[in-house]
Amino acid sequence: VYDIVDNNRIFSVYDIVDNNRIFSVYDIVDNNRIFSVFDIVDNNRIFSVFDIVDNNRIFSVFDIVDNNRIFSVFDIVDNNRIFSVFDIVDNNRIFSVYDIVDNNRIFSVYDIVDNNRIFSVYDIVDNNRIFSVFDIVDNNRIFSVFDIVDNNRIFSVFDIVDNNRIFSVYDIVDNNRIFSVY
Repeated sequence: VYDIVDNNRIFSVYDIVDNNRIFSVYDIVDNNRIFSVFDIVDNNRIFSVFDIVDNNRIFSVFDIVDNNRIFSVFDIVDNNRIFSVFDIVDNNRIFSVYDIVDNNRIFSVYDIVDNNRIFSVYDIVDNNRIFSVFDIVDNNRIFSVFDIVDNNRIFSVFDIVDNNRIFSVYDIVDNNRIFSVY
């Protein structure tokens, strides 16, 4: 255990070996910055946790390996932007989730691979425009769905391939005109 007070800096470092477990904990306060770093190895699990406050920015980073699962979680607040990124590998499933708020824009992106199914979902709000895009591959079926709201126009586009059948559906509202195509 180390505790050091040097001028305006404070350092706290902990290293502990207990049976098969190793702990390393770092807490550092340097001027206006605070750092907290945790590294833990417990049997077959490895944990790495980072919490950093730097001026007006807050960072939280999590890396966890648990048996056959790997977790990576990132939460970042940078000025007016908030980032949340999730990457999870669980057995045969891979999950990737992105949530980003950037000024007036919000982005949500989901990519999921689950056994033989692949899911891709996009939700984007950009100023006055809203975009929703869905791409799904499920066994032998492929689904593509687009929903777009742009100013006063609404677009809905559906493309579906199901076994040997192909479906294309378009619904468009443009000002005072309505279009439906099958």
